Amino acid sequence: CSGGNSGHEANSEKDCNGDCDGTATLDDCEVCSGGATGLTPDADKDDCGVCFGGNASQDCNGDCDGTATLDDCDICSGGNSGHVANSDKDACGDCFGEVGDSDGDTYCDTIDTCEGGDDAYNGTEFDYCNASIVFSEGNNLISLPVSPSDNSVSSVFEGLDIIGLIGEGAAAIPIGNEYFGSLQTVDADKGLWVQAASAGTLSVSSDSANDDVSYTLHSSNNLISYALSYPQYIEDALPGFVQEDVFAIVGAGKAAIRLNTSLGVDFVGSLQQFQSGEGYWFARSADSDDLAPFSYNNPGPAPMLAVSPNNSEDNFASNERTIQISDKYDYVQSTKQGFYFVESLLIDGEQISNNDWIISYNDNVVVGSRMWNGAYTDIPAMGNDSSLETAGYMEADGIPTFKLLNSQTGELTSLYVDGVIDPWSNNGVSIISLTSTPVIPEEVTLNGSYPNPFNPSTTISFSIPVEMNVDLKVYDIRGRMVGELMNGMKAADNYQVSWDANQFASGVYLVRLVAGAEVHTQKIMLVK
Repeated sequence: CSGGNSGHEANSEKDCNGDCDGTATLDDCEVCSGGATGLTPDADKDDCGVCFGGNASQDCNGDCDGTATLDDCDICSGGNSGHVANSDKDACGDCFGEVGDSDGDTYCDTIDTCEGGDDAYNGTEFDYCNASIVFSEGNNLISLPVSPSDNSVSSVFEGLDIIGLIGEGAAAIPIGNEYFGSLQTVDADKGLWVQAASAGTLSVSSDSANDDVSYTLHSSNNLISYALSYPQYIEDALPGFVQEDVFAIVGAGKAAIRLNTSLGVDFVGSLQQFQSGEGYWFARSADSDDLAPFSYNNPGPAPMLAVSPNNSEDNFASNERTIQISDKYDYVQSTKQGFYFVESLLIDGEQISNNDWIISYNDNVVVGSRMWNGAYTDIPAMGNDSSLETAGYMEADGIPTFKLLNSQTGELTSLYVDGVIDPWSNNGVSIISLTSTPVIPEEVTLNGSYPNPFNPSTTISFSIPVEMNVDLKVYDIRGRMVGELMNGMKAADNYQVSWDANQFASGVYLVRLVAGAEVHTQKIMLVK
């Protein structure tokens, strides 16, 4: 061998096809840069077969850091074998300081354009400095995830085809290039109904995100924003004391109601996640004191939320998109809406499978629909908000009816409320049970007429527990009969009768029900 002499042991300097280290054991090693007989066989090579001392500082197709783990890393600025494999690259696979994750928060961005960076989720990308809110023709419930320097409604909605704006207790309409009304600004903590004449996109820019907006809730219903730029589940977003205080949350066409279980607070219904750019009604008791200021929990941007397997908003949305029903069950989104959460649905005494639809009606007008997704599916019932599109929709104190639509056959089955149903109210929520078997009343009742006050007609409902003679009449305030609505023998059932008072003057009238030996009366008011 080169340098070998009689003073050395045979092959002690190098032996490329024999005993590299003088242990008298044959091995097939390569001669590596820096290799010597003092090294253990192959010790001067990494597990990719590249010699240390040659490519030891960086080995982009082998073991960069000498951990005996193969990795395919890039040569990044500052990259060397002293780094953990791939540690000198950001979450985008790029080198720090180059195009990629420039601020090191593990979210991919090309360049930071505002305080906090382009790192919050707005539905398609991470960017809470430039928000785009897509709205459809009709009513849209929105909020702003960023605060523009000019938050006047004239500036925010400039160039958009808007009919009107409705906030909580305030409104505005456009006339020319200006908006008139009590609603003059779009505040960071407020939600807003946008009535659009055509679909469009609202684009707003800011130099900071709405990640520290504070909210104070008053009694009853509060229309507030969701200020963050990425979605969160309700239970993750709200502090515990808020979850315990709010009994329902209502979005546009979707809702969640709070259940207190042995495992804690659980919100059920089609509304499972807060979404950037949307507004929400928070429902509290009418006698509640103001709730201490709070902010949404802000753990940091999340590029993807886990899908809840049961009763999640994700499941509601995806299923309803794939299982279509006839256009004759369509309805328009109203700025007034109520929800009925169906705890139990029995058809011929048995629970039904998913994918059939529950349709809600006011008389014969479709006011809502929802695909059955198990217990606590929420059925919307849209209200009359005085627009032409919502004529015939629910009025205050009205009682909706329900039918089950078989998604395969198109067959409709009448459904009956098993127990008590609350009258409809704007943003109202209640829990009911439905069955295909008519529920026989236990006593004679004259239920609330709806609407009341009314113009020009109202629906009068009553129940009788057994077959009996029924006499139902309407009298004016002087005691003169002005309408005979029913007279004769009737089977045990729940009844609804409409009275058209178009020919009568405004005023108070009396409804008188005589059923068997029982007499019930009720005041109704005609307002023209």
